[in-house]
Amino acid sequence: MGRSYHSIACAGRDNRLRVFTLRRAGEEAGGRGGGWGFDPSRDAEEVEVGVEVWRVAWNALGTVLASTGEDGAVRLWQKGQGGCWTLGKALARPVRGQGDETVWMERP
Repeated sequence: MGRSYHSIACAGRDNRLRVFTLRRAGEEAGGRGGGWGFDPSRDAEEVEVGVEVWRVAWNALGTVLASTGEDGAVRLWQKGQGGCWTLGKALARPVRGQGDETVWMERP
C-alpha cells in the first residue's frame, strides 16, 4: 500500500491485543534501508481489551483492526490522534432479525 512499514497484530489470552510495527532498517537515518526489524520500546503497542482475545484482522487499508473474543463481541480499533489504538465501536454478538437477516447490536 505504499507504506514504509508493516503492522502485525496478535491476540492474547491475557486480555490484550498487541500491534507491532516493522520498519526497514536504516530508514529513519535517511538510508536506503535493509532488512525489516522493530524496536520493542518504540514499535510495540498493547491495548487492554478486558476479555480474552481470540482473533484479530485488518481491513484492506490497514487502518482499522477488528478483534473478537470470549464475549462474542466484535471490536473495531483505530489509531487515535495521539498515535494510540482506541476503540471505535463494539458490536455485541449477532441476533436474528426479520427473515434471514442477521443484526449486530451495538454494545453500550
